[in-house]
Amino acid sequence: MSTVQTQGKAPQKRILVIEDDPDISFIMKRRLSSIRPDDKILIAKSIFAGVTMFQEKAVDFIFLDLNLPDSFGISSVRDIRKYNKNVPIIVTTGLANELTIEEALKHGAQELVLKSQITKEYLEEALNKYLVDAAQPAPTTLAAASGGQES
Repeated sequence: MSTVQTQGKAPQKRILVIEDDPDISFIMKRRLSSIRPDDKILIAKSIFAGVTMFQEKAVDFIFLDLNLPDSFGISSVRDIRKYNKNVPIIVTTGLANELTIEEALKHGAQELVLKSQITKEYLEEALNKYLVDAAQPAPTTLAAASGGQES
């Protein structure tokens, strides 16, 4: 995990949001920054841009849209897992069914959440659940949010 130690504070984490919709990425960055003001929130608009960012410097957490210009559906999760097998991934989508949830988890996502359910409270809960500090053991369970609609 990549961390930057700041004087008297917990190590800074790097949270990557891979989302091509500028409105959604803006909202997510704003909400994440209010929850974790000392962390670095990165935005990528494609799988390629996201992979480039975390190859340059590791990230600690990824929020991943399933519908991107260079990757669609569950292949987005597989594309990330080719380069990083351990980083926690929460898939974000506008529409999901049981198969989509099952496939996302099967290919290494921790959860799948509908974009309409991405509240500040959800983000805080997800970060607390999966963003592991160096002193804490890594989580071993997978969970899925209930499905609905896709982007």
